[in-house]
Amino acid sequence: KLILLDSLLQEMKPHRMSAESRVGHMMLLLAASSLPFVPGLSKEFIFDDNPAILHNKVLMSNSVAPLFSTDYWGGNLSSRTSHKSYRPLTSLTFWLQTRNPMTPSIALEMKLVNIVINCLNSVCIYIIVGTILKLCRLKMHRPQHCLSISLMFAIHPVHVEPVLSIVGRADLLYALLFLAATLLALRQSGTKFFSISLLTACSMFCKEQGILFFLFFAVLQYSFFQKKPNIISSQSGRLFLYILANVMILAYVRLSLIKFSPPKFQQGDNPAAYQDNPVFKALSFMHIYACNAWILLCPNWLCFDWAMGCIPLIVDLDPRMAAIFIFVCMIVLMVVISIVEELEGQSFLLISFSLAVVPFLLCLSLVVRVGFVIAERNLYLSVLGYVLIYHYGLFKLARYLCRPRLIYCFHVVLLLVLLLRTVNRSVDWSTEMRLYVSGLKVCPNNAKIYYNIAKKFDHRAEFDSAKVFYREAVRIEPEFEHALNNLGNLLRGEGRYEEAEAMLRRTVRVNPGFAAAHMNLAIVYQHRGKFRESEREYLKALDLRNGDYPDCIFNLGNLYVKMQKLDEAELQYRKGLKTDHELSYVNLVILLNEIDRLPDAKIVSRQGVSRFPANSELRFQLANTLGKLEEYQAAEEEYLKALDLKERSSYYLNLGVLYHRWGKLKQAGEAYAATVRVEPTNKNAVRYLAQVKRMLSTSDDRS
Repeated sequence: KLILLDSLLQEMKPHRMSAESRVGHMMLLLAASSLPFVPGLSKEFIFDDNPAILHNKVLMSNSVAPLFSTDYWGGNLSSRTSHKSYRPLTSLTFWLQTRNPMTPSIALEMKLVNIVINCLNSVCIYIIVGTILKLCRLKMHRPQHCLSISLMFAIHPVHVEPVLSIVGRADLLYALLFLAATLLALRQSGTKFFSISLLTACSMFCKEQGILFFLFFAVLQYSFFQKKPNIISSQSGRLFLYILANVMILAYVRLSLIKFSPPKFQQGDNPAAYQDNPVFKALSFMHIYACNAWILLCPNWLCFDWAMGCIPLIVDLDPRMAAIFIFVCMIVLMVVISIVEELEGQSFLLISFSLAVVPFLLCLSLVVRVGFVIAERNLYLSVLGYVLIYHYGLFKLARYLCRPRLIYCFHVVLLLVLLLRTVNRSVDWSTEMRLYVSGLKVCPNNAKIYYNIAKKFDHRAEFDSAKVFYREAVRIEPEFEHALNNLGNLLRGEGRYEEAEAMLRRTVRVNPGFAAAHMNLAIVYQHRGKFRESEREYLKALDLRNGDYPDCIFNLGNLYVKMQKLDEAELQYRKGLKTDHELSYVNLVILLNEIDRLPDAKIVSRQGVSRFPANSELRFQLANTLGKLEEYQAAEEEYLKALDLKERSSYYLNLGVLYHRWGKLKQAGEAYAATVRVEPTNKNAVRYLAQVKRMLSTSDDRS
C-alpha cells in the first residue's frame, strides 16, 4: 500500500522539463509541422489560388484600400455573384507579398508562409494543451503527452489543403488568432478582455469562423474561472454581457458590410440545401456531418472539391441512415459523458468536444447557406478537438488494460500512418493535374472535377482531350452551365458554329442570368451573320452586369463595325477605354485610321502606349498612324519598339513599307527579308523584296 501511495504521489507532482528537452520537443514539433508538406511545394497556383490571387486585380492595386471594400476573391461585395466572404486581413498578407512584380516563385513563397503559420499554430497548441491539462488536474499532463497531442495535430492529413492551398491561409490565420486569444483566456487576469476582443475581431476579419471564439471562451470561463455552485452570480452576469455584446457588435459589423444580404450559390455547390422535403434534407445534412467526422477519424478519402455528385443526397430509405444513426448516438453519448464529467468537476472532455464542434458551427448551413458540401480546410481547428478526445480515450484505455504498452505501440503506428498519408496527400497538391486526378478516385461522379481537368487541357491547347472531359461533365450533370459554356466556346473555336450555337443556347436556358454565356452566344451569332440576335445577346449580357462588362462592351463595338455602325462602334470602344480595356484601345485606333481621323488615332494610341507600354500591338498601331501622318522618324522608333517586344512578320512588313515610302530602299529590303524569314509564305513581302532588289540594282547600274 505504501508503494502504491508513493507512486500516486509521484504522478501528482508537476513534471518539470529540462531546457534541452523543451528545445527537443520544439524542434520535433516544428519538423512535424513543416517537413510533411514539402513534397507539395511548387511554383504553381492551384485550383482556388488562381481566382483569389493570380487573377485578383485588387491585389495588383497600389493602394490597400480596395482590400477593405471587396470580397476575398476580389469581387464587389454588393454583387449578386459575390460569395460575401470578407477577409481583408488575409488579403492584406497576399497584397504585401505581391508588392514586387509577380515572379515565377511567388506561389512557392506564399506556400512557405502558410507552412510558417502552421508551425506557429502547432507551437501555440503545445502551450495551450499543457495549460489545459494542468488546469484540469489530469494525470496525463506530462510533457510527452503535450508533445503527442501537438504532433498528432501537426501531421493530420486534413491540414494539407489549408497549408498547401494558398487561399487556406484564411483558416491558418484565423486559427492563429483564435489560439492566441485562447492563451489569453487561460490567464486569470482582469486586463485580458480588451485584448481578447481585439484578437477575436482580427480573427473574424481573417475568416468568418473567428467570431466563434466567444463560444469557446464561455466554455473555458465556465470550466476554470467561474464558481460552479454560484453560477448565477454578478461575475457570471458581467461575463455573459461581455460575450453577448462582443458577438452582437461583431455580427452587426460583419453583416452590415454585405448589407445584410446572404450569399447566393448554385445548386451544384451544395445540393442538400436545395432539397424540398425537410426530413430528407435534414438526413442529407446529418450524413454530410457524419462524413466530416469520418474524415477526422480516417482521413483516407480526401478531395479538393466535394460539390455536385460527390455525396449523393438521401431521397428515400437508404443504408446510409445506419451511419447517421451511429453518428447521432456517438454525439449524444459524447455530450452525456461530457456533462457527467463536468458535474464531477472534470472539464477536459467538455473543452475537447467544444474545440471539435465550435469552429465547425458556421459550416452547418443552419445560420446561413454555405456554398460547399465538405471543405477540408474548415476542419483545421476541429482536428485539435478530435485529437484531444482521442488522447483522453487512449489514456483511459491504457490505465485499465493490463498491457498499456500495446496501446502506446498502436498509437505510434497510427502516428506513422498519418504521417505517411500526409506526405502522400502533399504530393497530390504539387500540381493541379495531380490534384484533379486524385479527386476522381474519391468522387468519380463529381462533374466539377471533369470540368476542371477539361479546363486544364484547354489551357494546354489539347482541345480534343478538353472536349472529352467537358462532355463527360455534361453527361454527369446535364445542367452544368459552365461546362456547357466552355464546350460551346471550344466548338466555336473550331468553326463549328451551328453546334456551338446549340450548346450556348442550352446554357442560357439552364441559367438565364449567366452573362458570359449570353456574350459567347452573341459572338457565335455574329460569326453566323445573325447581327440582330447578336446585338440582343450582347445587350442582355451588359444588362446582367449593370453595364460593367468590358469584354462585352469591346465585342459589341466589333459587332457595330461589322454592321457599319461606326459611330456606335466608336462609342463602345471609348467606354472600354474608361475601364482600361487594352483591346479597346487597339481597335479604336484601327477604326479611327480607317475613317481617316489620323490626329484622333494618334492621341488614342499614345494614351494606350502610355497606359500599356508592354503592348506591342498598340505600338504597332501608333507607328502605322505616324507613318500615315508622314512622321517617319517617330514611326520608325515605334516599329522598332514593337519588334523589341514581339517579333511578328506584320511588324517587319509595315516597317519595310515605311522605309520604302521614306526612300530608304536598303533598310526596306532588310525589313522585307526579315518578314520572309519569319513568315516564308508571305507573298506581299516576297513581291516587295523583289521589287526593292530591282530598284537597288537599277540604281547601282546608273551609278
